[in-house]
Amino acid sequence: MPLFSVVITNEELENRVKAKSSTIIELDERTKFKEFKDIVLSNVCSFFIDPKDIKISVHKHLNDFEKDDNLIGWIKGNDKNELELLEQENIKLKDIIKSLSKSNTLIISKGIAIPLNNNEWSFSTYQHKVVTGHQENGEIIQ
Repeated sequence: MPLFSVVITNEELENRVKAKSSTIIELDERTKFKEFKDIVLSNVCSFFIDPKDIKISVHKHLNDFEKDDNLIGWIKGNDKNELELLEQENIKLKDIIKSLSKSNTLIISKGIAIPLNNNEWSFSTYQHKVVTGHQENGEIIQ
């Protein structure tokens, strides 16, 4: 799972402590806070001084994640309909393959003819139309 964090710079934290007092920082559990901060900083991290830096950083990191083809499980909203159509097409193709395997007919995509029994052949079109035939005296008979 991709992670990133946006952390206040030490200088900005010091400025805020000076302006608002030390009540804005963790003083009671410093060891746990340090451990937590080390974990946060061990991941992809950027730093901010101003709140606008947070917005810029979030947009930058999300854009980086979007371009990363190695991430799986992220589906864009506009791809959902296409995935549903592909799933329906896959079901239809499985049914066609099942019925063709019962009739000993083989199907190859992109219109490529394949031999079944010596001179017999079969191919399918993009629209899933199955064409079968055979050869007699060098002529193709459908």
